[in-house]
Amino acid sequence: MQRFLRRVSLLLVVATLLLPALSSADDADRFAGTWRNQRGSVLALSKQDRDNLKGTFATAVASTRDCIGYKAPLNAAINGNAIALSLTMKGCGSPYVVAMTGTLHKDKDQKETLVMQALIQSKGEDHWNSRIQTTDYYYRQGSQ
Repeated sequence: MQRFLRRVSLLLVVATLLLPALSSADDADRFAGTWRNQRGSVLALSKQDRDNLKGTFATAVASTRDCIGYKAPLNAAINGNAIALSLTMKGCGSPYVVAMTGTLHKDKDQKETLVMQALIQSKGEDHWNSRIQTTDYYYRQGSQ
């Protein structure tokens, strides 16, 4: 009986150690895909490894007209259902860099939703509109 209990205890210890690794192995897969927000901007994310994604952000609204539809490259890191990403709009002539953080949830209709906070920072002088903060809701496009 004692031998059996030692084996069960060992099995429980191993399972406890492996469970976090197994549960987070699919985190990047949960975020991968195409997401559209309420303004029409699109996040396209692809898995790089367990905790990192690459992708593009195409804005539907911008003060620099050439940036509308421009696919700005981005890097993202995840931790469970939380995501952080950064990008620059320099490639389309904009003076802005963008940092976003958010979480992945299911809304009341069970639609996957990324609730994102963005800090948009302008280069150059510090003035009243050099920093913009937004909250956006991104919904998965198509099936995963």
